[in-house]
Amino acid sequence: MSWSRRSAAAAAVTIVLLTGAAVARAGWSTSTSGGPLAITSGVLNVPANVATALGTCVPKSSVDVIVTWDATAPVAADGYEVLRSTARRGTYTLLATVTGTSYDDTSTGFNTTYFYELEATRADWTSGTSTPVKYKTPKRSCA
Repeated sequence: MSWSRRSAAAAAVTIVLLTGAAVARAGWSTSTSGGPLAITSGVLNVPANVATALGTCVPKSSVDVIVTWDATAPVAADGYEVLRSTARRGTYTLLATVTGTSYDDTSTGFNTTYFYELEATRADWTSGTSTPVKYKTPKRSCA
């Protein structure tokens, strides 16, 4: 049994042979009752409901931005990659890979607009990228 997977970076198609443990890691279930191996597909969805909130203000140095999202379903992710840019269509930098559904970005500056994107990961698979979420940090106001 082979599956094709389209690469987002290049429009190439990769053929992958999934067997045993690889099927489970990729999030698919298998059934062998009554004949050849059948694979029920699973989908590693893009993280949903990505949001930002103002964190604590550290006097004269920085401000935290807390990024939250919903866990993927029906296939659970092993982790989430948090990406950030200062432009919606700019270059996004990987900030962290986390296993929960929130990230506290402590490396932001005052009076700066940031865009956050999320990708879910499971084994060797990565979901698509979430819609960018914009957050503008406040002007320095804490003393």
